[in-house]
Amino acid sequence: MDESKRQLWEERFEEQSNSEMTIDAWCSQKQISKHTFYYWKQRFRKEKMESIEKNTTTPLFVVTWGRFYCHIS
Repeated sequence: MDESKRQLWEERFEEQSNSEMTIDAWCSQKQISKHTFYYWKQRFRKEKMESIEKNTTTPLFVVTWGRFYCHIS
């Protein structure tokens, strides 16, 4: 994603959050469609999840209710 677009939308999300307005009202005031707002919100969440998944390793052992499981890849 283009860094300038990322910065713009991060600023917009923060502005909306701090505005105490509903997303509907904020988008209407800024003349941004709700579809566009939610599209970018979802895209940011997806990128963050992908980043987390990339940096997370699968545990080799898991203890559940006193049972011991081994993950073999």
